[in-house]
Amino acid sequence: MNKIFKKVLLILIAVLVIIVLLFMTSEWWCPSMWGSHSLGNNLYAMDWDGGVQIIVYNDRPSGRTVYSGAYIIPSSDNMYHVKIEDIKFNKEWIIVQANHTTEHKECYFLIHKNFSLKGLDWQKDNCDSIIRSHIKVYYDLPVFYRELKGEKIDLKFPSVLSNTSNIK
Repeated sequence: MNKIFKKVLLILIAVLVIIVLLFMTSEWWCPSMWGSHSLGNNLYAMDWDGGVQIIVYNDRPSGRTVYSGAYIIPSSDNMYHVKIEDIKFNKEWIIVQANHTTEHKECYFLIHKNFSLKGLDWQKDNCDSIIRSHIKVYYDLPVFYRELKGEKIDLKFPSVLSNTSNIK
């Protein structure tokens, strides 16, 4: 009986250690489990309360996971008025399809990730303005897609492709 108890206890401890190790390393191997999705250049999409997504800047992730950051989309002054619907990205660009809830219309964001904040102080060097200077907002889908085409950006939103057949 004593040997069986020791074996069961040893197995339970081993299972507990494995669970704790998996939980502790999950920030590295599974950031999406924590609602954190890297978009590149320290920009992250975060799953927020109520199924809402936000894009933040954070240059100090925990593993590959972020839990907070400087609000990029929506901006902190527009927090409750812009709801992100879709995000696409590549090495250089991020495009965002969103709904402006107070104006009841779709809006589209184009973010060029070619900025560097390395070595800068967020407040002293006004890093928020540096990032904002790389974001364009559009309220007209054809104009937005013309800009993508002009910049040779090969990203599109599948949900709105049917509306773009006549864009030249």
